Amino acid sequence: MANSLDLRILLELNSLIPASHLGAKAFYFPANNALLRSLPILFPLTSLWFSPLANGRRSRMLIGIVTSCLATVFSVWLQSHLHFSVRPFLDPNLHLRGAELVQTEGWNHLGSFPSDTGTLLFALSTVVFLERRFAGIIAYLWSFLVAGVIRVAVGWHYPSDVLGAIVLGCVSVLVVTRIGALRRATNSMLQRMEPHIYIVHSLMFFLLADAMSLFNSGLQFLHGIRDVVQLALRR
Repeated sequence: MANSLDLRILLELNSLIPASHLGAKAFYFPANNALLRSLPILFPLTSLWFSPLANGRRSRMLIGIVTSCLATVFSVWLQSHLHFSVRPFLDPNLHLRGAELVQTEGWNHLGSFPSDTGTLLFALSTVVFLERRFAGIIAYLWSFLVAGVIRVAVGWHYPSDVLGAIVLGCVSVLVVTRIGALRRATNSMLQRMEPHIYIVHSLMFFLLADAMSLFNSGLQFLHGIRDVVQLALRR
């Protein structure tokens, strides 16, 4: 019954896609473009990071951002090792509108649970929500539109994949940011780094930039190092 409901919601959302190619492309654009997809979340996130400091804000946010990234990497690992469902756009029997628009560059696994994009967006939205409720609600709504409606409609994911992402992303940030010892250690580290806080800013920008591409660049870098090491050991 759960699978039937999952499929029914998917097909209902897919029916929202305009029949014309141009209409379908305009429908999918917000979820496919990394800048537009992330801007309503990254803008309040970075604004809060650089705003006048509330007590312990940066330490809480840093923990939340790192946790969001780790949760996203874990979701990609789950997709590669658990095969609850295959990407809907790969099923020719579904005859999904707009499936031809799905960008598969750098994508190398069939699994779709949980949504990696959804995990990242909902996790970072939680970081924003913990600091500013209204901005967090806007971020949540945008995440739901992008990951829960558009990417499901086109066939990247089933609704259950997004539900799993919401649980993984939100719960991870809520739990880890409440660890008092970790907050104190992070706050102490940031205080020691204060004379060179620009280094922390730079590292955070690099981390968030790669996160928006779901760490494709970072993974390619690691795979490149692995290949070089393997070649060196064979000599």
